[in-house]
Amino acid sequence: MGRLPRFLCRLLILQFLLVEVAFTAGLVISGARINESPPTIQVMAGYMTISNPTADDIEIRSLSSPGFERVEIHETRMENDVARMVRQESLVVEAGTSVNLEPGGRHIMFMDPEKPLRAGDRVTLFMQLSDGSEVQQEMNVVRSGGNHDHSHHH
Repeated sequence: MGRLPRFLCRLLILQFLLVEVAFTAGLVISGARINESPPTIQVMAGYMTISNPTADDIEIRSLSSPGFERVEIHETRMENDVARMVRQESLVVEAGTSVNLEPGGRHIMFMDPEKPLRAGDRVTLFMQLSDGSEVQQEMNVVRSGGNHDHSHHH
């Protein structure tokens, strides 16, 4: 009986350590956040790291979020010295690898919000996978640390 409380304590400690990491449908998601935008800007950029520790590739086919007209995966590409945001039809996380969604690379675009969001707000993201399952991820709205401007190029 003495081992059960020690086991529960370790389990609780582990839970607190993993509070910002989600394990769903074989994916491990960390650092999920959305940069706050001025109220006049109708797009917000989201970032995270998606890891796939399984033996099979996992494909994210589409995204959605309550309170947004559209949610898409975009990739920043340089064309004629101009950064362009190019919509990606899907995102494959290969077996045993990670994909970083980050400024200047692949990222999530949250478009046409129903209301302005501020730092401290939370957004629910739904990822539909190619096997028909759905992953739900909570994302924190944070103050933007950079000058990644999404008011054009789309």
